[in-house]
Amino acid sequence: MYLLDTNVVSEYCKKAQANPGVIAFFAQTPADALWLSVQVIGEIQAGIEKLRLAGSRTKVAACQSWLQDDLL
Repeated sequence: MYLLDTNVVSEYCKKAQANPGVIAFFAQTPADALWLSVQVIGEIQAGIEKLRLAGSRTKVAACQSWLQDDLL
């Protein structure tokens, strides 16, 4: 079981530009072994809210979808 940190989750989100070690970790680790704390979810949501305040609607929609559909 792995409790993921916000930095690792954010790095993986970069997809093709992500660190190869992070990509490899996710590729070889079963999804049911990966866990997020409520703090990580809150930090990601706080980042989305900062984007919303900055007026970045397209990025907000993409990040909110990523949080809801992929992470949760």
